[in-house]
This record gives sequence, structure tokens and C-alpha cells, in this order.
Amino acid sequence: MKKLFMAALLSALFTTSALAAEATITVTANVDPMLELRNADGSLLSQTLQMGYTPGVGLDGVELPTRIFSNDQSKDVDVRLASTAQLSHLSDAGAASIPLSVSLNGTAITTTPATLAAASLYTDATATSAGQSVILPLKIQAVTRAPITTAGTYQGLVHLVLAQKP
Repeated sequence: MKKLFMAALLSALFTTSALAAEATITVTANVDPMLELRNADGSLLSQTLQMGYTPGVGLDGVELPTRIFSNDQSKDVDVRLASTAQLSHLSDAGAASIPLSVSLNGTAITTTPATLAAASLYTDATATSAGQSVILPLKIQAVTRAPITTAGTYQGLVHLVLAQKP
């Protein structure tokens, strides 16, 4: 009986209570040891941006102050889109897609690489001491700002690709 009591007591001590709370967190990291595009304050860019819509006018563009963080400030940087940026209606396949334009520091970014010169990226001695570029405004907006006739939620992907030139 004493052995049975001890076994039950040990079992109770090492069994998770039905009232216990658990948390599972998936952590990811996208690592490029040469380049990173971040918010101007060094924080990660948001994975989601909300574009506003003004009825009768069209989509409001978004602008983020960004910086390129680099391990080699002497190299130019090529920037391009992995695919054409556009918004598509989530539930109405017949709704017209909305083409987006993307620019970084006033340079139009398309699927063809645009070269940002190192001499213009790393001109501020204070900023470059930490391997960061000057502030580069990232603008995303509709190619043509016009009223949208199909209501609903639109979504798209702006996939920027940065590469140091050799």
C-alpha cells in the first residue's frame, strides 16, 4: 500500500496539471550577412502595411523612412522587385488588379535592378559609422490614383531584393 501511495504521489508531482497554461512561439530569422533593409531607426520592416482608401479619390500611398545596413560601405547596391507589385481582390477574381509603383529614395524600383551608388548611400559620417546608409524613403502607391469600383479587401506582395555589387 505504501508503494502504491508513493507511486501515486510521484505521478502527481511529475504530471502536468490540467490547469497549466502553455505558450508555443515560432521564431524566424532571415539572415543575409551583407545587407539588410530596415526602418530608419534600425527596427525590422513590418511584414504588413495598410494602405488607406479615400472614396472618390483612390488609394493613399505609404511612405516609410528606411536605411540599408551593410558590412561594406564601399560597394554599390542593386535593388529590384522579385515580381511586379500589385493588389488583387481577395474574394472577387473578376475585380481589376491595382498595379503598384515602388520607389526607394526617389529611384523607381521595378523587376530590373536599379543601382544605388555607395557614394550617395553612405555620405553621413554619423550614420555610416554603424554601417547604415542615409535615410531612404520607401514609397509604395498605386500607379494611377483613381476610384476603385469593386469594394472589398485587396492584397499584394512587394518583394524587394537587394544585392551588393562586386
